[in-house]
Amino acid sequence: MQYRYVALALCTLAFTATMVARLVISPVVPQITTEFAVSRGAVGLALTGMWAAYALSQFPSGVLADRFGERYVILLAVGLTAVASLLLAAAPNYAVFAVTAVVLGVEVTQAEVIAVLTVLLGIAGLAFTSTRVAAETSTE
Repeated sequence: MQYRYVALALCTLAFTATMVARLVISPVVPQITTEFAVSRGAVGLALTGMWAAYALSQFPSGVLADRFGERYVILLAVGLTAVASLLLAAAPNYAVFAVTAVVLGVEVTQAEVIAVLTVLLGIAGLAFTSTRVAAETSTE
């Protein structure tokens, strides 16, 4: 099997896992409110924090990938997403739940942005040349 198909399959799996990690929370909000004895608004605030962290982490994720390499950042982000998901599921109180939700938002962004935009588009031949590569090739 060619490397690009393996990379495509792994990136698709990483994207799916991170998507599930975010979306699986909403259906269990009633159980979360009961478990932590908080309002739906409090859980909504934690989830808003997660989505805000997700949005604000988009650009830094690309910078990290350029600086340290896509593979390293994707593997680290997927691993940390798994850890954050487990901590979120085992959160002993609302405060831990809320902080872990925000951390999950940051980690999911790194895995998704890099996997989807950099690797998948690169495999398809649609990725734009990075500034660093363009600068290196223009001096030749």
